Amino acid sequence: MINTPTFWVLIGIMSTVVLIWLILVIYRRIRYEVFLVIGFMLIILSLTLTDEYSGLYALSNQNELIYQIFALVISSLALSLIILGLFSSNKRWIKKRGTDNLNSFRNLAFFAYVRHPITFGSMLISISMMLLIHSILSNVLAGLALIIFTISSFEKDAFLQKLYGYPYKVYSRQVPRFNIFHGLLRSFIVGEKKKGKNDDVIIYD
Repeated sequence: MINTPTFWVLIGIMSTVVLIWLILVIYRRIRYEVFLVIGFMLIILSLTLTDEYSGLYALSNQNELIYQIFALVISSLALSLIILGLFSSNKRWIKKRGTDNLNSFRNLAFFAYVRHPITFGSMLISISMMLLIHSILSNVLAGLALIIFTISSFEKDAFLQKLYGYPYKVYSRQVPRFNIFHGLLRSFIVGEKKKGKNDDVIIYD
């Protein structure tokens, strides 16, 4: 697939989309999105730098198979997080008037379990690239993308806290940045506690 005409067509399409995205975010002056775009630019570069001059290294057949399996699992999880995040994006951060607590947010959907699923998915893509492509220069670029995506998440928290104030601060304390398993577990525990409180209520006729 790599270095075939189809591969370079896909690289060209992705590069065009990212370039347009970069122009838009610079125009909008949203810092966290600028970091996000730079991260994707580094991923695209890491995909292209796979020739002998980029420091290729070889693995044993067994290790290569293990790396490929891990890369496939991680990339599948990454795509799932990005898709769930995109489908949830149009339902989040809707403020109710006259409230100053967490209840001022509703319809969080998947964002009720993790604050940055799209950014975390992008980070996992970087890791899968490092496992899949055996090139030193490519791995360095993917590692830089991983760092850039992490910075983007902190910038996004600062942006949203400035935009929504105290409600987002409360939300960020209760919902983990990346640890989706902790977010799901916490949501389950909170749900069980609420259910237990409701069961304790006695209704008199």
